[in-house]
Amino acid sequence: METGSIITIIMTPLFGALIGYFTNWLAIKMLFRPYTKWCLNWQELNIKFDIPFTPGLFPKEQARLASKVAQTVTHQLLTPDDIRNITVKLITPDNIDLAVDKIVDSILKEFQNIRKLKDISVEIAQLISAFLKQSAPGIIEDATRKSPLVREFLDKAFDNIILNLRIPEKTAQSIADSFFDHIATPNTIRNWLLNILSEENILKLNKLVQEHSKGGYYIISRVVTVKSILENIKEYLKTDPETANETIEEVIKKVNLKDKIALSLVNLDLHNLPYSTVALLRKYFVDLLTQYLIDNSKQLGDKFSTEDMTQILTDRIIRFDASAVNSQTLDTIKREIASFIGKYLEREVGNLIEQAIPALGLDQVVFEKVVKFSPKRLEEIIMDLSRKELSGIQIIGGIIGFAIGCLSAVMNLLV
Repeated sequence: METGSIITIIMTPLFGALIGYFTNWLAIKMLFRPYTKWCLNWQELNIKFDIPFTPGLFPKEQARLASKVAQTVTHQLLTPDDIRNITVKLITPDNIDLAVDKIVDSILKEFQNIRKLKDISVEIAQLISAFLKQSAPGIIEDATRKSPLVREFLDKAFDNIILNLRIPEKTAQSIADSFFDHIATPNTIRNWLLNILSEENILKLNKLVQEHSKGGYYIISRVVTVKSILENIKEYLKTDPETANETIEEVIKKVNLKDKIALSLVNLDLHNLPYSTVALLRKYFVDLLTQYLIDNSKQLGDKFSTEDMTQILTDRIIRFDASAVNSQTLDTIKREIASFIGKYLEREVGNLIEQAIPALGLDQVVFEKVVKFSPKRLEEIIMDLSRKELSGIQIIGGIIGFAIGCLSAVMNLLV
């Protein structure tokens, strides 16, 4: 065998391996390079056209690649069930307690900064006012109807205030004077007597006196009937109202009725009433105020949105001393908040995740991130992820080229 033939047999597989390796290397590079479109522009010949296969595949299809990556991440790699499972693992009682501790401590720390507190006090007060305006009617009605808290409070108010009520002498005298000056005026009393002295009532009183009179009183009741006396009184009240009013006023003064009523008010002591009467009064008092709270819950809630209420809340917030809060009380509040949040999340975490995922727009976030990558950065990322595999493709190209070279050499020998 000639030397030239031996060299041909050896070099053919080597050139085949080199060509196969280089071809695959070039194909991989063309996935990313060039980064921009190349154009051929010969102004002298008026020739202008885009060079094919530029830019590289990935730079050219970067938007479509970003869309596919976003869909893959949000629909296959990071599904709602995956997010829900991760969230459930994170919202353990210990984590919730830790989060509440940090949040409450941060809020109290902000309350110690007077300058910041003044800046946000109005907003906090307006927020509280708006919350109370919206929620107060429901809170009042629920507490009144369902909770014993309000009734217990009103029971204690009746026992501590109404039962222990003592009216001073001056106040009692003022009440008695006002009563006769504005309510039980002589004309009012006269009209009241006229209404009582109806014909039917006069006949009943006359019959009642005659039935219960005995001995000499019986004879007197027959001679001077109560009926005639009451009818004369009625006629007097009806026909001469001015004189009747003066008579009534004089009677009130003669018998010192105002003073006697005032004295009765001073000596009033509800503890001396029978227990059943006190219990009935307490029931009437509690029922009356309870119904008032229910009927006026909306109006009471509206009061919380006024400017005066907002100003009051603002002043109170500024004066609040966070350092004065009892540590034990603060720990209790933290645990109550953590317990509430834990129960709420346990019940609503599924719904929250379903609502949060579309709102977060994870697919759009991933899409925008991938689109913003520069072609060079995109090449670096993909090469880092698949360098071993791409190198393997190049080696396989060399092996295939070597095998084809060997086959070509054998075919040449046979020929």
